Amino acid sequence: MLRLNYGNFQFLIEDGVLNYAKELKQFKELEDGSIKLFKNRYDYYGDLDNVVKNLQDDLTNILNEIILHYVKYWNAHGDYSMDAEEFASELFLNDSSQLAIYTQCDYITEKYAEIMMSKEEAEEYRRMRKANRGKWEGGGFGLAGAMKGAATAGSINLVTGMGHSIVNGIGNALDSMAANSEKKKIYKNPNTLSGIIAALRKDLNRVFSTQIDLLNSSTDDYYIEPEPSKIKTAATILTNISKPEVPEEDIENNVYEILDLNPYYAPLYTFLLNRYGDSESKLDELADIFSCKDALDSEKDKILKEGIKNLTYDSLEASCESLKKTNEIIAYYGINTKYSNTTQTSAVNKYENAKIDSIVDDIDYHSEESVNNAIETLKNLELTVITVDSTIETINEKYQQQYEQDCCFNGIKYDSPATANIARAENDNIESVLNGVDFYNDNAVADAISKIKTLTLTQFNIDDVISNIEKQTRTLDGILYDSKENLLSALSYKNNLLAQAKELINNKRHKDAINVIRTAQIAENSRTALTYDASNYLVSANEETFSLAKEFEIKKEKGDTFVYGLIAAIVCVFLGWIISNFLWHFILYVGYALGAILLIQAVMTWHENKQIKKAYKKVKEFKKMGYIFNDNSDNTH
Repeated sequence: MLRLNYGNFQFLIEDGVLNYAKELKQFKELEDGSIKLFKNRYDYYGDLDNVVKNLQDDLTNILNEIILHYVKYWNAHGDYSMDAEEFASELFLNDSSQLAIYTQCDYITEKYAEIMMSKEEAEEYRRMRKANRGKWEGGGFGLAGAMKGAATAGSINLVTGMGHSIVNGIGNALDSMAANSEKKKIYKNPNTLSGIIAALRKDLNRVFSTQIDLLNSSTDDYYIEPEPSKIKTAATILTNISKPEVPEEDIENNVYEILDLNPYYAPLYTFLLNRYGDSESKLDELADIFSCKDALDSEKDKILKEGIKNLTYDSLEASCESLKKTNEIIAYYGINTKYSNTTQTSAVNKYENAKIDSIVDDIDYHSEESVNNAIETLKNLELTVITVDSTIETINEKYQQQYEQDCCFNGIKYDSPATANIARAENDNIESVLNGVDFYNDNAVADAISKIKTLTLTQFNIDDVISNIEKQTRTLDGILYDSKENLLSALSYKNNLLAQAKELINNKRHKDAINVIRTAQIAENSRTALTYDASNYLVSANEETFSLAKEFEIKKEKGDTFVYGLIAAIVCVFLGWIISNFLWHFILYVGYALGAILLIQAVMTWHENKQIKKAYKKVKEFKKMGYIFNDNSDNTH
């Protein structure tokens, strides 16, 4: 007698039930191994031809292996009279019907015959199979004889009888693409494999039932298996107590009854799990006894997946809460599966990553102190999944890169970021003095130099600064002249050219204006600067033209409103005429009126469009001449 406590339940399981459960659990392992073995074998077949050639022998061998397993059991327990033939006789003692695997072999062979034989041959095969089915009465065959004998008497032996006739007759059929296609369909059809497996399971369970019968008749122990009539009752009770209106007391009482009727009913354990959890893994223990642990584990994984599907890890707080929620689900339901272990590890991983990220994100890589504090904090973290070595290495690399950058200013590398910062500050002071200075005005330049001399400079040579100022007084359009006089001469020449261009623009001689600049004997930098100056003057002198050109671009993007207005006018008149024929004539006049209004508006829009299109073309002409306009001047292309 086993006593097992689960929450408020106290389950008592008698020895006979436990004995059967133990045998069943061992058998399930054998059964699963046999099914796996056959699935691999089926994949190895590759086509229906090999299925027909090998299926019966392979299934027989798999079944024989289980029988031999139980024969060894009896021999190991002192019964040396038990052998494969004796066990096979017991197998058919109470049920002499053909084994399910051979029925399935018959079915597949018949399908094969329909493809590979003529109609008459297939009919003959079916007649012979029907005539010989069920004539075997058991005994006297030996193990292979007993197992194969049932098949041979019940159908035509797939290997030595009609099977050979079928296989040997495929030569002509191989030329038929249709036949090959049909064979492939049968082989690939999932129902073919599942049908064979179902038959194999049925016969394996028949062997197991024989073993239980032998145990009950030959040992002092007893083995209690659920009665088929009680199995349905257990399922019905569970369905009814799953309804929300059932009182808790009734649920508890009926759980005991279900367990008594059919402790192998997996839905009972999933029901208890969802209702009461399994924090102490007692339900897990109970399900394992009755070969329902896989189903229970599957349900636990399902609950965990559902519970964590909306959890987020986009912040440290969210990661902490998600990890807590994950652990709560795992603890309450007693989940200890491969999936739960992976899920929990993943949750911890994400949480620890979030902790690390929260520290790394706050690092100021310009500050050595900030970097060192972060590294120290990372080293002191209590982590179970992640190590911080690579993170610390990355931090040090980033800090070193930032340190190198911070040491540089204006292409010069200083001995430290602090020194570079001093250089930046001093440069800012110099720029503030020189900002807005007219370098062609001697008084303004002299005043700027006086102010520069008052600055405290440690990273700049004051003489170099003053020398650069002096160079600026001789620089025009990026060109350094050898003397102030030459610069002033060039500046005067440039100003005269601009004045000529402006005068020509005022006289509407736009092409002549740009040609003055194009043909002038000046440096290209100055020519470009003059072109921009002349272009800006052209825009200011023709503001309305450029404004209309922009408007035209906008209208082009939205569509021609003249066309739309004209269409709308025609539609209004047409609809007015149509409706007036069926309703009132005054609607015709309303349509005419609306059409007239829209037509007038369309004409006005057309006139306006004509003006702005003219402006647009004008701006395009300016650009062809060589004027340069920035985006603020027009939107033409």
